[in-house]
This record gives sequence, C-alpha cells and structure tokens, in this order.
Amino acid sequence: MLKTANKNTDIFIYGVKAFTPLVSNPIYKVLVNSKDPKEKFNTNLEIYRDYDGDNITDKNLVYNEYTGLYWIWKNWKLKDYIGLNHYRRYYTFLDNVPNINDIFKKNRIVLNNKFPLQINNIPTNNRDFYAHWHNLSDFDLMGEVVKDLYPEYADGWNKMANTSYIYPSSIFIMTKDLFDEYMWYIFDVVEEFNDRRNCHTNEDYINYVKAHSEDYIRKEHPYYNETMQARVIGYLIERCLCAFLMSGGSKSLESHSAQFPWKVYDVKYNV
Repeated sequence: MLKTANKNTDIFIYGVKAFTPLVSNPIYKVLVNSKDPKEKFNTNLEIYRDYDGDNITDKNLVYNEYTGLYWIWKNWKLKDYIGLNHYRRYYTFLDNVPNINDIFKKNRIVLNNKFPLQINNIPTNNRDFYAHWHNLSDFDLMGEVVKDLYPEYADGWNKMANTSYIYPSSIFIMTKDLFDEYMWYIFDVVEEFNDRRNCHTNEDYINYVKAHSEDYIRKEHPYYNETMQARVIGYLIERCLCAFLMSGGSKSLESHSAQFPWKVYDVKYNV
C-alpha cells in the first residue's frame, strides 16, 4: 500500500525499451523511450512514453535518461517531490519507500551513495577519471560553459573535478522547485555546449567522435566504441549534477542531503 505521506511524490523508472520493474509500489511510474507498440510490460504501474507532448526523444542516444527528465519537466504535473530510478538501478529500499516528508524536514535533496573513483585500484579525481575513459576536452569545455553561464556553480565544478567520488546515474529525489531550477541549468549548459561543439543531433556526435577517434577510442576500453563515446552529454551531465550539488560550501545541497544505498540489479529488457 502507498503510504499517505508519499502521495505527494512520483518516482519515475526510466528505460529505453520494455522492462519488468523490480517494484510495485504506485509511488513509481514507468517511463520509456521506445515507440514499439508491441512491447509487453509485466507490471501494475502506470506506463508513459517520452515521445508524447513536448519532447527531445530523438536525442536519447546522446542525452540518455535526460530525454526522460526533459519529458517529465515539460509535460508532467509535478507533485511536491519528483525522483528518478532506472530500469535496473534503484535505491535498495525498493518498495519500502521511506516517508519522503520526514526526510525533507532535515534535508534538501535525496541522493544515492557516493561512488568512489579508481584507476587500477588507485583513487583518482573526476577529471583524471574522465580522461581515462573519455575525451578530456569535452570535460574541460563543459567546465568552461558551466562557469560562463552559471558562475555560482564554478566552485562546485572545481570541487567535483578534484574529488575522488561521484553521484552517478542521476538517481535522486528533489522538490519540484529544485527540480525546475536544476532542469533550467542542465539544459542551458547542454545547449551552449552543443553550440560550441557544433553538434546538435545523434549523427553530429557520432561523426564528431569518428573524426576525433584518437581522442575517444582506446584499445583497452573496447566497450566504449564510437556509438558509446557519442553519449557525450549523458556522461557530462553526471558531472554537471555534481557541480550543482557541491556548490556553496557548507550551504551546498550535498551538505544537506539524505543519501541512500543503490544497486545495479541483474535486470534485462523484455526482448
């Protein structure tokens, strides 16, 4: 049963194809990127698709779950609190969702636990970690964009770049006002980044990666092929979220957050 206290909260579970959620609590809603009408969902939860209404669904390859968050921002009647999980990444409380009202009496945001960054079992900072897996010039360009457009988050970007942990996968619960503030920030900096890179479509980013393959493709990381490396915006937004969280010193969102364990579960799409 849905706790009365949580009727003012929606947590969306996002995926690009049909999946069977690990939860049944109606606080959750399923949001998918796929247009396939033959998809079958084994769930009692409400199902929504991010190509309805005002959407950027065609940019999913590059934007990842942020095509879903854009759809929520532009089309959903927000309740007091809005959250995101993924088809196989969840807070480990699953259906036993704690009282959200009680959490926000003492906190400004709900996050997942910190994820430590390492290269060859040696702790490393965000900037070096990004350089190990991706194209460092993208990281540095996004840092310039954040500092130019949102100088109030410059200290957060610098802290993130030098910190040896991250809050990955954009798993969170925010108030609707904070969510609106965060969405404006994210899509402002992303649009400016796209302009400076002169890349605006999936194809633009794939072609850019191909043209600069020496900066993206590494034999030791075969998983990150040209298509995976084209997911530039998705990788960078994780860092932009951390800058958002870490700005403001002792007054930062990170300093006033409730952090819950999360897990990547062995769940596959329904194919």
